[in-house]
Amino acid sequence: MRRPGRRTNTEAFAGLHNKGKRIVVIMDEASKIADKVWEVSDGALTDEETEIIWLAFGNPTQATGRFRDASGATGTSGCPSTSTARTVEGTNKAYLDEFVETAR
Repeated sequence: MRRPGRRTNTEAFAGLHNKGKRIVVIMDEASKIADKVWEVSDGALTDEETEIIWLAFGNPTQATGRFRDASGATGTSGCPSTSTARTVEGTNKAYLDEFVETAR
């Protein structure tokens, strides 16, 4: 079931629980997601005996916020895993290195 979370309607998924099942929360462009939505997600992911999958994607483009904290941009990474196109298989490393050099 898809339940979009919006800062103006966090109640839409605040009571979401799946004891004994699976819950998946996917946050895309997570840097722009309001801290209130992150806070409600914390509570929705507290069920026992539930497979919990929480994915947050994006770049830490905002100076503050939960995603910036979790992404490790502030040195306080709460993420168990982060990745970048410069270190994973299947990307053009030479192009990416050149792109980074010209952006400096």
